Amino acid sequence: MITSEPFDMKILFTIIFFLIPLTALAQNTIERYQYWFNSDTENMVSGLTGQDPGDPVYSFSTSIGAEALPDGLHVLNLRFSDSEDRWSPVLSRFFYRMPASPAIDAAIDRVSYWFNNDVASATEEVVSGGGSFLFNPSVTAEDLPDGLHVLNLRFRDSAKKWSPVLSRFFYKMPAYATADAKVTSYSYWFNNDIANAVEADVPQSGSIVINEKFDASSLADGLHVFNIRFRDAGGKWSSTLSRFFYKMPVSDPLEENLVTAYRYWFNENDAVMFGVELDEPVNPLHLVADIRVPYLEPGEHTFSIQFMDMRKKWSPALTETFETEDCSPGYIEDPEGEAEVCGGTEHVYKVDAALNITDFEWSLTPSEAGTLDAGGSEVTVNWNKGFSGNAQLAVYGSNPCGQTETRSLTVRVIAAPYVTAMDDTSICEGESIELTVTGYNGTLEWNVSGPVVTPSVETTYTVTATNICGVAEDNVVIGVDTYPSLTVMDDVDICEGDQVELTAVSDGTVIWSGGSAFVSPAETTTFTATATNGACKVEDEVTVTVKPLPVLTVMDDVEICEGEEVELSAETNGLLSWSGGEDVVAPDRTTVYTAFAEKDGCEVHSEVLVTVHPIPGQPVLEQVDETLVSSSESGNIWFYNNNELEGVAGSEYSPEDSGEYFVRVISTEGCISDPSNIITFTASNLITIGMSEVTVYPNPVHDQLFISPGLPHGEPFRIELLTLGGRVIMMKNITNESYIDVSGLSPSVYILRISQGEESKVLRIVKN
Repeated sequence: MITSEPFDMKILFTIIFFLIPLTALAQNTIERYQYWFNSDTENMVSGLTGQDPGDPVYSFSTSIGAEALPDGLHVLNLRFSDSEDRWSPVLSRFFYRMPASPAIDAAIDRVSYWFNNDVASATEEVVSGGGSFLFNPSVTAEDLPDGLHVLNLRFRDSAKKWSPVLSRFFYKMPAYATADAKVTSYSYWFNNDIANAVEADVPQSGSIVINEKFDASSLADGLHVFNIRFRDAGGKWSSTLSRFFYKMPVSDPLEENLVTAYRYWFNENDAVMFGVELDEPVNPLHLVADIRVPYLEPGEHTFSIQFMDMRKKWSPALTETFETEDCSPGYIEDPEGEAEVCGGTEHVYKVDAALNITDFEWSLTPSEAGTLDAGGSEVTVNWNKGFSGNAQLAVYGSNPCGQTETRSLTVRVIAAPYVTAMDDTSICEGESIELTVTGYNGTLEWNVSGPVVTPSVETTYTVTATNICGVAEDNVVIGVDTYPSLTVMDDVDICEGDQVELTAVSDGTVIWSGGSAFVSPAETTTFTATATNGACKVEDEVTVTVKPLPVLTVMDDVEICEGEEVELSAETNGLLSWSGGEDVVAPDRTTVYTAFAEKDGCEVHSEVLVTVHPIPGQPVLEQVDETLVSSSESGNIWFYNNNELEGVAGSEYSPEDSGEYFVRVISTEGCISDPSNIITFTASNLITIGMSEVTVYPNPVHDQLFISPGLPHGEPFRIELLTLGGRVIMMKNITNESYIDVSGLSPSVYILRISQGEESKVLRIVKN
C-alpha cells in the first residue's frame, strides 16, 4: 500500500529491460471489427476500433443491439482486422434473448444444476443472493465415469423466473495416486497444427511456471493461435489451452535498448496521463521521483506507471494501491512573468501549483490596467494602451476541499508612447505659427529647432514622442496662402421693400455680412464683403440707402349689375393713377382695377375688385287655360296693369281679374331682367275639379305618370299634356286609373290638363 502526502508522493521503481535481439519495432494495430447474428452475413455491422497506436492492447467494448431479434437462442459472430487488412478467425458465442418483462428488484433465491443435460436428476438448492450472486459450491461428480461431460447450471430469482441454462464442458480424469498427478512434460504448437507439436520435459511438480522463449520465427506476420497442454506422471494429457497472439513485422534490431520516458495515471483513468521525458536514456532505470498527485477524494486509489524504450514501445503497466487522507489543495507559488511591461502589449503569466488544485481564480487590480484571458494555471494579460502605473496580478487555487492563499505579482505598466499633433492649417504669407500637440506621452521633439515657424511654402512638420516602450510620431501640414483682390459695387439707393444684388469682383471667395448677395433691408444699411483665399482675407463695404414708399388707401371691393357704372376712389400722399386710365368704369365682367401711387421714384399699388353680376334673361309668359305660366322657375315678380302684385312669386299665377299681365325675374344678387311679353287676360267662370277626386303621381316623373279619376263621373276624362308654349304633345281619354308614358320626353316642365264636360284642372308636371 502506498500512502500519499496531501501534495505529492515519492515512489521508488527499478525497471530493467531484457532485450531479445530480434524484436519487432513496427506497431501493428487492430483497425476494424465486424459482427453479425446467427448466419445473417448480409446484415453484417462494421466499425472502426480507433485503437491508439501506442497502446499494444485493445479492449473491445461496445453496445450491440439485439432488439430486432425474436426471443430465444441466438449466435453472436465477431471478428477483427489489423492494419495490414488481415482478418482474425470468427469468434462465435451463444446467447439467449429473454422475453421482455416489467423491471423489478429481483434477487437470486435458488440454483439448479445437473450433468449431461439430465435435467430430471437436477439438484436444486435454496440460496440467499441479491441482484448479483457468486456461486461457489462444491459440486460432486464422483458418480460420473471418467471422460468428457457437461455441467448445466441455472438460477431462479424472487419473481420465480429461471435464467437461461449455462453449460460448460469438463473432463473427469481417472483417479491416480498423488504421485501420478505431477506434471512431467508439456507440448505446444501453433495454429492448431498438432502434427508439428513440440514436446519438452519439466521436473515433476504439482504446479509449474514456464518461462521459456517459444520460437515463432517460421510464422508469418499477423494473427496466430498458441496451443499448449500438459502431461502428468500417469501419461494423461490435460485439455489444450489456446491463446491468440500477433506477430509483428521484424525490423533492424537495436544493439542496446534503453528507457527514454515514463508516464503514470491514477484510478485506471488512462485518459489523463502525466508523462516525463528522461534527460538521458538508461537501462536499468532506478526511478526515485516526486509524483504529483491530482485532486483525489479521501480513500483508496490506484497508481499505474509505464515505461517507454528506444523503440517507442511502452512496457506493461505496474499498478499499486495507496490511500489518501487529506484532499485539501496543496501549494501555490507567486505568478511568474514580466514585471515591467508596456501598455498595449500582451503577456502570458504562469503559476506553479500542486496538481490537486482543480481551479484557479485570477484577478487584476486596478481592473482598468488590462483584460484577462485565463486558462487554468496560465493567464494572458492584454495590458491597456492608455494605462500606466503599478498593477497587481493575483491568483489563488481551489478544489472541492478548499482553497489556497492568494499569491500575487506587482507589474509596472508603462504607457506606450503616443502623440497627436495639431490639425493641419494654413497661414498667410509672411505670418508665423506655433506648432503644438493636443496630447502625448513621452519626450516630445519636432523636426525643427523651435516650435514657432514661418514657412514660405506649404511645409510638413513631424513631431515624435519617445519612451522605453518605443517611438510614436505624427505630422502637421502648414499651408501658405496669398491675399485675394476685392472690388465691390458702388453705393445704391432702393425703395423700401425692394431687393438688390450685392456684387463684387475678386480672385478669392466672397461672402457678404448679410449671409446672402440678395438683400432687402428695411432701413439704410452698410454691408461688408469679405474675400478669402485660404487663411488670408480682405474686406470692403457698400451702403444701401432705403427710401420710404408713398401711402395708398383704396376703396372696398364693390358689386354691380351688368351695364352699371362705378367710381373708383383712393387716398394717397403721392401721385395717384388707375390701371384702366379712368376712375369711372362700367365693366361687362368681373374686373380687378389697380391703383398706383408714386413719390420720389418709389411706387406702391393696391387693387379693387369690381364684381359684375349678369342680368337674368327675359322671361316668356304663356297662358294655359286660366293659368299664366312663367318660363323662369324662380325669382318671378308679377305685374298687373304695370303694378307689381304683392305676395305673388311663383312661376304660375291664375288671375281673377281681366287685364294686362307680365313678369320680370330678379336674381339672388338683385339684378332684374327685362319685362316679359304682355298677356291680356280675360277672366271666365271655369269650374275646376276638386283635388280630392283626381290624383296624379309621381311628380316629378321619370317613366310613367299615373292618373286616378277618383269617384265615377258618368263620362270619361280627357287628358292633355302640353308644353309650356301651349303645344299639345299627348292626348288621352280615361274612365279608370291609367298612365301616360313620358319616358321618351326630354327633361323639362310640362302642363297636364284634365277635363270633364265644363270642368278642368291644370297641373304643372316636372319630367326628370
